[in-house]
Amino acid sequence: MTDELRADPVELATLAGSTLRIGKDLRTASAEGRAEAQLPSVVFGNSGDAPECERYHSDVLEAADRALSTLADVFEADADRLLLTAFAYKSTDEAEARRQEAACRCGERTPL
Repeated sequence: MTDELRADPVELATLAGSTLRIGKDLRTASAEGRAEAQLPSVVFGNSGDAPECERYHSDVLEAADRALSTLADVFEADADRLLLTAFAYKSTDEAEARRQEAACRCGERTPL
């Protein structure tokens, strides 16, 4: 087994794009769901508990919105980190390729 870690920068960038789309889709779904879940006051009835039920409903919608927003933040931050990792791998690969090309031109043997 090797101690070497390998990754394909293109695949990491593709994964970053998919991860970012998930975050954006969560935000869209949250906004659309919240709009659809808004209820007029009359659906809670006219009993003494109706205002409290309406407040609980609103509280649940706000909590769900915060949770989905936090989850979207996580996906978006992960997408950023994946892109940074892809660029780091690509830069390292390019630097190593230049080093090996220079060593070959100078007649040096490069270790594998």
